[in-house]
Amino acid sequence: MRLYLSLICIFSASIAAVNSLLCVQCSNTTGSYCSEPASPCPPSADSCISSYREDSIGGSDPIPAILRYCGKSSFCGELGSLRYGAIQMQISISCCNTDSCTPPLSPLPPINVTQNGLICPTCSDDSSDPCDSDKTVACLGGEDICINLRSVIKQGDQIFSTYIRGCASDALCNYGNGTLQNIQFTTENDCVRPRKRRSALLSSLGL
Repeated sequence: MRLYLSLICIFSASIAAVNSLLCVQCSNTTGSYCSEPASPCPPSADSCISSYREDSIGGSDPIPAILRYCGKSSFCGELGSLRYGAIQMQISISCCNTDSCTPPLSPLPPINVTQNGLICPTCSDDSSDPCDSDKTVACLGGEDICINLRSVIKQGDQIFSTYIRGCASDALCNYGNGTLQNIQFTTENDCVRPRKRRSALLSSLGL
């Protein structure tokens, strides 16, 4: 994952190196483990965070991934799922707040494949602009909101953006920002309650 951390003056950087929390900052897109020597977090971070996720495409076996970074404790303990197109993503967030600590990985429950009667517009695009599509996706299990998620990753002068629309659980509306070494990532979420799927009979009656 590519992310950006704003440069600050040498004096401020020296203070951060002395007083900031030290966290392991690393990522692995094909497994559940990663490790690097702990490094200083920016002053705004109060926790070392592990974000563990499993992605499944079209019902395939889930692919694990982990991201360890500096962030805020307000994200801790979140567990949720996101569904867009044929992709099903489950995410758990765990935290600790001492130097070089390792947050315990929160186990993910099996994917609930039961449709809950709610539907959302779905699309994805490698852009910061909202994507638009006539396609919809059926929400599963506890996915009780439609989410419009904009993700921005900055590294130096480079900026990478992604926009996703689909079904999600409430917890993902709280997912926010973090830093990974010299990279910063931010997310902006717009969450709304999805409409219920109308029955074929009601649709034929125009109701």
